[in-house]
Amino acid sequence: MRMLGAQQDFLEESDGESAKSEQSRIAEINELVDEAGSQRIEQGYVKRIADQQYLYARNLRTYTDALIGTLVVEFSGIPEYDPASLTALEELFVSDYQLNMELDSATMELTDRYEELNLIYGTDDSAEQFDKGHSVMANLVLQCSERMNVATTILCLPDQDILIIEKADDQVSAVDIRQLAIDVFMPWLVSVGETLVINDMKDAALNQQCPGLDQKLILCPIYGYASQACGYIGVLNDADCDDFSNSDRNLLQILSRKASRVVKSNYDELTGLANKESFEFLLDDLIKQGVSNSASSLLLIDLRGVHVVNDSAGNEAGDALIRETGRLLDKGLSPDSFLARLEGDVFAIAFRGSDIDHSYEIARNILSAINHMQFEWQGTRFHTNVSMGLIPISLEQDAQQVISTAKIALQMACDKGNNLIEVQSSGNDEIALRKERMRSLNVIHEALEADHFELYCQGIFASQSVSSPHHYEVLLRLRDADGNVVSPGVFIPAAEHYKVMPDIDRWVVSHCLRTLTNDWDVLKHTSQSWAINLSGQTFSQPDLIDFISEELERCIVPADRIAFEITETVAVDDLTAARNTIEAVQSLGCEFYLDDFGTGLSSFTYLQELPFNHVKIDGRFIKNVVNDKVAHAMVKAITDVAHVLGMSTVAEYVEDESIISALRDLGVEYMQGYCLHKPEPMMNIIESVRTNTRLSA
Repeated sequence: MRMLGAQQDFLEESDGESAKSEQSRIAEINELVDEAGSQRIEQGYVKRIADQQYLYARNLRTYTDALIGTLVVEFSGIPEYDPASLTALEELFVSDYQLNMELDSATMELTDRYEELNLIYGTDDSAEQFDKGHSVMANLVLQCSERMNVATTILCLPDQDILIIEKADDQVSAVDIRQLAIDVFMPWLVSVGETLVINDMKDAALNQQCPGLDQKLILCPIYGYASQACGYIGVLNDADCDDFSNSDRNLLQILSRKASRVVKSNYDELTGLANKESFEFLLDDLIKQGVSNSASSLLLIDLRGVHVVNDSAGNEAGDALIRETGRLLDKGLSPDSFLARLEGDVFAIAFRGSDIDHSYEIARNILSAINHMQFEWQGTRFHTNVSMGLIPISLEQDAQQVISTAKIALQMACDKGNNLIEVQSSGNDEIALRKERMRSLNVIHEALEADHFELYCQGIFASQSVSSPHHYEVLLRLRDADGNVVSPGVFIPAAEHYKVMPDIDRWVVSHCLRTLTNDWDVLKHTSQSWAINLSGQTFSQPDLIDFISEELERCIVPADRIAFEITETVAVDDLTAARNTIEAVQSLGCEFYLDDFGTGLSSFTYLQELPFNHVKIDGRFIKNVVNDKVAHAMVKAITDVAHVLGMSTVAEYVEDESIISALRDLGVEYMQGYCLHKPEPMMNIIESVRTNTRLSA
């Protein structure tokens, strides 16, 4: 018996004694199949080819009834045969073929999926891929065109000013694709609100929207932040090409979602300009390139008065003003300039290869253009102002540091008024000062959170007995990361500028009373009181009295052992409010000091109006009291008036014995200065009192 498979190029002989060649045998097989003609020979077809030789033929079909070939068997010397005996052989052929086809299909499917995944995830949507808005999108379009093998691929994002068209050949279509992409496809897709798939050239919507377009198409919306279509990705193919399938539709929808992520990652929702993250990447890239041969600059623009438009015409009008300003800024920029909306009404422009002088001229032109911008909303015209901060881009800083410096310049311009450009130059030390304040502010916040502040004290002595302090002024010091003590003259100005003094003052009050309470078993046997400074920001807070009252209730220190100090400038800011606060604190049992008296122009009048217990004479008079007749007269006058009003006086900045002697002659009751006692940690003073108490016992 010989087995021969036709249509599958299969030939196997049971022995090597065949009288016919392989070619003639195949010819006989093909002749047999031809004789079968259109007959279905699934049940078998037999032909005698010689004495005692027969050919048996049977069609082989898959499980889905697809013809895959013909099985031919040659019988020799056996006139009778059983077709059922060949069933296993037939099933083996069919099963093997079916398995190979399934493997081939699975391989092709995996290859397709792999290519799709490369297309979908092969482009990064992070800001690091942002290159003036086009690199990621262009790569997406190119891969889409190659993967789907279409005639034209379009990606349109009007707000981002992006229109990318990829055509398979250079042939010019009868229809202007650019005009079609912007003026027809975009509004059509927005009106439909979902993916469009058109394979029928007679489609009514296609003929209505695009008369004369003889191409199949898919248009898939790209959604922005508000889940509304901000653009689309679309593919077009010739009419004689295969119809677009559901698989094509699904793939394009996946790509549109990726494009949506790119939009949200790199673009500002309101204006379509680059957002803060993308701008920072571009700025970092500019710095990394090391533009040493040509300086670059950064300009921040604050559009003033947007809140006025919002309040008078609504937020929609304010948004429209910001969008129009963005378009105005973008219109006249050179290709080497990067524009972004950083936040709110603040825009940023990086000028590549433009020194500070040239950038300043550009900034002046921008300022003039915005001032002359005619913005009208529902019949009402609004005038716009701006403030600008312009700095050179330092190659020693990263993008965030550069932007931070520019923000300082911008804030300085805002503080000085409208339509001003603050420029950082070699002679402008104020920006450096503000940067130092910002660094100090971070240190202050860390100190408040981690208790890095420390309480110091300086003794105040009775003029007639300077052997030991009569009471103490509580002072504040800050210890930095290296353990060094930072003077208040460094961090207090920053705290006042950024209005965090109330947090510091409350920390001092709470920790001072807590420290005194913890050691009150020793301190209660002394007579000293403790004076705490209050800033103007704290003194004017409406809940100050409640805070002091609550803190006094928590501790065991008598209220008459606690005093507070404010400066003259704070006291006279609002005489009525100051008097009410002083009297309220005194009603709790505490005393009040007026610090730095003598700095004001009408000090005696104010002194008469406010019920202080003690007056501290400004140190400028004390330091000159011996040799300056005017200073001597001022100290005498202040002392005499204070005594008439029932107040005692304290002299600050007492530096030598001659000053002590002069102050005694003038009748000053108390003295404070380095020649008497230098400030030291509060815990050292308390420990010294404890030691002396043990020794005396």
